Amino acid sequence: MKRKSKIALIALVVVGITAGSATLVSAKGRFGGCGGDGPGFSQMGHRGYGYDVSVEDVVERVEFRLSRLKNKLDITAEQETAWNNFETAMVDKVKSKFETRQQFLEDDKVTVTERVEGMRSKATHLEEMATVIEQLYATLTPEQQEMADQFRMMKKGPRF
Repeated sequence: MKRKSKIALIALVVVGITAGSATLVSAKGRFGGCGGDGPGFSQMGHRGYGYDVSVEDVVERVEFRLSRLKNKLDITAEQETAWNNFETAMVDKVKSKFETRQQFLEDDKVTVTERVEGMRSKATHLEEMATVIEQLYATLTPEQQEMADQFRMMKKGPRF
């Protein structure tokens, strides 16, 4: 191969790699870097909610995931009441967490007393969630329970 042909080939490879990289970066920016799909996914920050995300965006995202989970679990009519209680509790928890976080972000002079109140409120919400989850889990069939055991709503792991 002649020297000019080698240089042209190398230049072509470099341009191709650069174009491919730019396309990938552009797609990540456009479609969200979190690897998720559905509403609000591209608006999430690395460690939580982005600053431009509203409580409605967060609720929409949770409702989207809950609807996917409900379809995967194939919730029956007999399980519907327990499911609705779970869904309501989950949405209420997310709203409360979001609003508390926003309050702490906006108010840079949060007192220790206010932080302790927040901790107690969080503990109460977690206790309520635990009860509702146990009630729903008790209504599930063994197959549904096995699938639910794999599910993680807010942590790393399979998300439906």
